Amino acid sequence: LMIRFARCCQPIPGDHIVGYVTRGRGISVHRASCPNSKRLMENPERRVQVEWDTERGQSFPVRIEVVGERKVDLLSNVTRVVSDLGAEVRGASVQIEGAAFFGRFLIAVRDLQHLRRTMDKIQRVQGIERVSRLTRGRV
Repeated sequence: LMIRFARCCQPIPGDHIVGYVTRGRGISVHRASCPNSKRLMENPERRVQVEWDTERGQSFPVRIEVVGERKVDLLSNVTRVVSDLGAEVRGASVQIEGAAFFGRFLIAVRDLQHLRRTMDKIQRVQGIERVSRLTRGRV
């Protein structure tokens, strides 16, 4: 049985998840809070119970947004924190507008606890104002 993790919400171990039987693509796993999962559940007969079964060393992609002050070393400090915590930067998009820094990152983490720890450490970087998990959009 084919199982795929929805790109719209990028569930990771620790998230509350729901499964939805698709037509021709197996089971799609969404975060329970995903707007798409709520819409898909209008057909309750296609809903299936799913739970996490993670292998050691497996990583999952998740998008985060980082907002802060424009500083020369801000980007390198953020990526260093991600790497130091054993996460991996798989993609990044950065914009500078005046004195503001806007960054979107695709990072790979082991689980929700790993993501929270990583986001908490990024939040402590001097110049960072906000770190949030994205559920939609591209990096």
